[in-house]
Amino acid sequence: NYLIVDKDYNISDNVLLRSITSYQTNNNEILVDADGSELSLETRNRDTNAEQYSQEFNLMSQDDAQLQWILGAYLYNEKISGDFETFFPPGQVPLDTQLPPGAVPGGGGLRALRDMQHETDSYAIFAQLTYGFSDRLSATLGARYTWDEKYNYRSTGGQVDLTNGYLAVGRGAIGPFAPSVGKESWQEPTYRGSVSYNFTDDNLIFASYSHGYKSGGFDFNGGAFEEGGSNIDGGAQIPYDPEFVNAIEIGSKNTFFDNRVRLNITAFTYDYEDLQVFRLTGDGPLTDNAASSSIKGVELESKYAITDNLEIDATYARLDATYDEYIVERPTLQDYAGRTLNYAPEMTASLGIQYTMPMDQGDLVLRMDMSRKGKTYFDR
Repeated sequence: NYLIVDKDYNISDNVLLRSITSYQTNNNEILVDADGSELSLETRNRDTNAEQYSQEFNLMSQDDAQLQWILGAYLYNEKISGDFETFFPPGQVPLDTQLPPGAVPGGGGLRALRDMQHETDSYAIFAQLTYGFSDRLSATLGARYTWDEKYNYRSTGGQVDLTNGYLAVGRGAIGPFAPSVGKESWQEPTYRGSVSYNFTDDNLIFASYSHGYKSGGFDFNGGAFEEGGSNIDGGAQIPYDPEFVNAIEIGSKNTFFDNRVRLNITAFTYDYEDLQVFRLTGDGPLTDNAASSSIKGVELESKYAITDNLEIDATYARLDATYDEYIVERPTLQDYAGRTLNYAPEMTASLGIQYTMPMDQGDLVLRMDMSRKGKTYFDR
């Protein structure tokens, strides 16, 4: 469920105030028979509830002056709660586990429970200026300062529910996992500069440089602990670090033959510091930071209107994305330098054909799409 309210207020003939309010809720429940057999040996139930609110204010110019500007403020709050349970039938506790007197040997059924609470607060102020040196040449400068704070709490986890009501966590230990908590904040300036030039009304070239930032955080259902802590003992959760990127893009946007043909091309290079990398481990989901990574690529986009009713569109992208420095210490030391980034295929391409048939009460659109993606790594 979501609600978006967008409202404009004319401060004067030259200044506009815009308010954008958003509220969204989401509930997701998943029940899975996870043991891969015809028997019900492992059942997983995940129930997640999320609520988020955002408010943005823009104060901007609304005239034809050479200098166009925008000032803004943004705030965001998100709350997530989740229960993750795994059920096993009786007899799953090792027989040599020291259980309380009267407990059923092997246990009366296992219930691994993890209860999580997560909250994010983010605030930002920003500004952007665009100056038209002529009808053909313009330049844009923008800056933003962001404050982020994240809180993660897990109240329990990993319990074995015996028929007599006792709880065990294996390894001979009795009782539920200890609670754990993590809280951290970050702040960072980001900025962007670009320039564009129109050779004609239908042909444009552009170049841009930007410094970006993505806040750190805590793994909702896993993660690392400070020394001496663990899933069993609890303690302070260790956040993963923010990631930073310096990006350069150059490109051209063009239309030909009375706007019947469109051809856009962009080349780019991204240099990442502390890129956030998701891994699945024996201790649950874990986000690492790769010390440095680089991405270089080119993208082409085209569309050809053969007739007023028939058009063809196509895209093609080539990507070279590697970890420059990335060492994982757990569970064993691994050096992934030189390997391809996760979710970064070397090639992607698509082709679409669309025919529009005018009807008495609207248009009937017939469309066919084809796509191809190169080899993709999902985990290291």
